[in-house]
Amino acid sequence: MLLDRYVATVLAIFLFAMAGFLNYYHAPVRPNILRHGYILAGYFSVQAVAMFLTNVIRATAANANLFAGIFGTDPMTWINRGLMIGSTACFLAWTFLLTRSGEGLPISAALSASDLASIERRDKELLDILKWLMK
Repeated sequence: MLLDRYVATVLAIFLFAMAGFLNYYHAPVRPNILRHGYILAGYFSVQAVAMFLTNVIRATAANANLFAGIFGTDPMTWINRGLMIGSTACFLAWTFLLTRSGEGLPISAALSASDLASIERRDKELLDILKWLMK
C-alpha cells in the first residue's frame, strides 16, 4: 500500500511538473497531450490522497459497517466514495476533453527578436539549473 501510494504521488508530481514545464516554455505541443497529462496527474493525485487518508486515519474494511453499503458513514466508505467520484470525474474528462480538434499542433507565429531573446534567456536559466543539479 505504501509503495503504491509512493508511486502514485511521484507520478502525479512528475506529470504536474512536466505540464508546468511545457506551459512555461510554450512548447508546441498538441492540446490533447497537455489535457491528458493534467487528467492523468489528477487521477494519480486522487489515488494517492485516498491511500494517504486510508493510512492516516487507519480506515480499514474491518472497521466498516458491512450493511451500510454506499450509504455508510464510516471513514472507509467516505474514502471509497471520494475515490469513486474522483475516478469517475477523470474518466468523464478523458471522454469529453480529448477531442479530434485537440490533435492538431497549434500554429506558431513568426518569432521576433524579443521572442528569440526570451528563448535564449530561458535556455540559459534551464542550463544553469541543470548545472546546479549536477553538482
